[in-house]
Amino acid sequence: RPYAGLWGGLMSLPELPEGAEPAAFCAAHLACELASVDKLDDLPIGFTHFRMVVEPLLCLAAARQPHCAQDRYRWVARSRLGREPVPAPILRLLDHLPVADDRD
Repeated sequence: RPYAGLWGGLMSLPELPEGAEPAAFCAAHLACELASVDKLDDLPIGFTHFRMVVEPLLCLAAARQPHCAQDRYRWVARSRLGREPVPAPILRLLDHLPVADDRD
């Protein structure tokens, strides 16, 4: 994430722009092809002065390149997430997902 703003400088999940198609976004930004996209339950997050609701999508990659198409993104193995600066609500979300292939 950018250093200014919410969760500044922390790693997080990609944010799909309003109205964007997940498959096209993932191909252009993450260098991967999607096998499936499922909407997960909304994740309400509270901060001191406001609340927001994250609307997560679970995207299963059919194929991906070892590096993302844009430098602002990178693949991180699930087993290494504890060593990365990831916001606690995002870690909780990831902890509840089924474990699939955990490639580096």
